[in-house]
Amino acid sequence: MTPEQLEIEALALPRPALAELLARLLGYLGQTEEIDQDIAAIWVDEAERRDRTLDENQLSNRQ
Repeated sequence: MTPEQLEIEALALPRPALAELLARLLGYLGQTEEIDQDIAAIWVDEAERRDRTLDENQLSNRQ
């Protein structure tokens, strides 16, 4: 599975599950402090917004 495929699968998760996944991944990367689920959800929203912006820019550049 490629990182892109994994991203698609992860973004299909319900928001609480996605926030939990984000917290776990940060833990694997060395983040040792407790992750506030509300803050994680805000970061998920921001990541999705940035992803949409990138997709929109790529589509507009193709035309």
